[in-house]
Amino acid sequence: MLGCVHPARKMTGGGFDEPVEPPIEKPEEPTTPPLTEDLLTININDEIMAVVGTNSWNAIAYGNGKYVAVGSSGYVTTSTDGINWTTPKQVGTSNWKSIAYGNGMFVAINISYGVSSSSDGNTWTTIQNIGSAVRATLGDIKYGNGKFVIAMWDGYMTSSTDGNTWVNPVRKFGYIYPNLSNICFGNGKFVGIWNKYAVSSADGVTWEITESTELGAKIISWQAITYGKGKYVAVGYNGTQGYITSSVDGITWATPVVEYTVNWYDIAFCNGMFIACGSNGYITTSTDGETWTPKQLLKDENENNVTNFLRGIIAVPAK
Repeated sequence: MLGCVHPARKMTGGGFDEPVEPPIEKPEEPTTPPLTEDLLTININDEIMAVVGTNSWNAIAYGNGKYVAVGSSGYVTTSTDGINWTTPKQVGTSNWKSIAYGNGMFVAINISYGVSSSSDGNTWTTIQNIGSAVRATLGDIKYGNGKFVIAMWDGYMTSSTDGNTWVNPVRKFGYIYPNLSNICFGNGKFVGIWNKYAVSSADGVTWEITESTELGAKIISWQAITYGKGKYVAVGYNGTQGYITSSVDGITWATPVVEYTVNWYDIAFCNGMFIACGSNGYITTSTDGETWTPKQLLKDENENNVTNFLRGIIAVPAK
């Protein structure tokens, strides 16, 4: 069962039509750094420590003994324990969307076609603009099989072995233009889902797409996917209800099941446990990806309800 939530410090409270061009954010002067108090730690059964982002923190990665969180207006912060965080610094001014760790590098993508890498989470390379030529929003980034892979909107994909040199984005799915916002790596392949389609690739270059009757039964915005215990598990919502689905092979999916009136935004797997987080401070867990605990509203160290949206989660074995 879930333990109490521990803030780092006291909390302060598609379709197939035309390609969609994301907004290019203009710098705002001055910008206010997001609060590191909005990065929460959760102890689960004294076996798992999860770090969750709220408010302006959008994604978190863990690697080489360090957590790196990325958020709005280009802000980045790091931590060695998931509790004490460095003063946020700006890397660019666009909102960071996702971050992955692999091959000794952290690589992050933003909503303005940009990607940047860092070996320590503190010093970052100059942001590369890799999506504007095809006007494809960057959806998600993951690392696997020695390669970073970025899933993009309108069916584009790109990859890199070092996080710095990227192949030109290419449409991979013929006349189908999935706006992928989620991918994961597990069991030797990358997997993602969008609308009624599932996509997969062993090398991040050659992709397959499959239409799923089960996924197409509802119009669901799939937000995140992870792999554990021999299956892929994805979470999302349709505006009023949260949905969860699973697949053993990443191709054939179970009919999405309603799991509470919560918009599920992210999911992680660690030590035999799936952990989903979502709107209004709610979390749920599962040991098999199919049967989920009652949704639990997180509380801060003062027993106040956490009512913020939980948009990023990383889980590691508790020390």
